[in-house]
Amino acid sequence: EVHFTGIDPDARALAFARSRATSPNIKFFQTDSGDVLKAGQAFDVVISNHVLHHLQNDEVYALCKDSEQLAKKLAIHNDLRRSSLAYVNYAATQLLFWNSYATRDGLCSIRRSFTKSELQSVVPNQWRVEPMIPYRNLLIYEKQ
Repeated sequence: EVHFTGIDPDARALAFARSRATSPNIKFFQTDSGDVLKAGQAFDVVISNHVLHHLQNDEVYALCKDSEQLAKKLAIHNDLRRSSLAYVNYAATQLLFWNSYATRDGLCSIRRSFTKSELQSVVPNQWRVEPMIPYRNLLIYEKQ
């Protein structure tokens, strides 16, 4: 049996996620990784998506340290990778989706995202960055 726990400090994101939950095995809480860790929780796998570019370097490091303790096996943080291709695709989305939130937020997200080397320089040594096509970074920690 599989159970999923999702967290987000933003009530709007939480409301959206809860509206999509289709199983009693999926739970969402308004909190952050530090509070989950303080509560003594642990999970087989810890995953985040599009979080890192919202954080400062020290916050990325802190998230990694929390994730190391929360994950029994594996932690993966997926995020944007700043690149010329990302900017080109952003320009194309403005033409197609000119009035969407993603278009308004996109340029800021790309500018704040990390290159592979920038991300690797701010995380603990046990973490590795794997660039993914077209413009993503996977930040990976495997429990030894």
